[in-house]
Amino acid sequence: MGQAIICKGLKKQLGNFTLDYPVFTVAEGTVHGLIGANGSGKTTTLKLLLGLLRQDAGDISVLGSTNIGVDDQARNSIGFMVDGAGIPSMLNPIELGRLFQSLYTYWDASYYQQLLMQFHPDAKKPYRKCSR
Repeated sequence: MGQAIICKGLKKQLGNFTLDYPVFTVAEGTVHGLIGANGSGKTTTLKLLLGLLRQDAGDISVLGSTNIGVDDQARNSIGFMVDGAGIPSMLNPIELGRLFQSLYTYWDASYYQQLLMQFHPDAKKPYRKCSR
């Protein structure tokens, strides 16, 4: 089994906080969660892995890509859950589907509709009021 994520010598300085991973790997086909105290670097780690932040030092490889921020093929192969997604909190499930369809090359609108029918979210309720 290969590695989906490989970080070597990864460092990121944000104010007084320094994220420092000498070696960090995640095997393909596994599921992980980041657990830690507030300010321990969970969000910074995810932002680095998703290409939303650039590291100060070290190497990052996600699904074989060393520049996930501009690698559409690799980015379209990633799924993740966040508490605050940084999208307008008043969007309802149907509006969210339209937004995601415009962002993801391989978005499957018919499958999304199947999921909406299966889980019955209130189509008019803002996603911030929906159960996670």
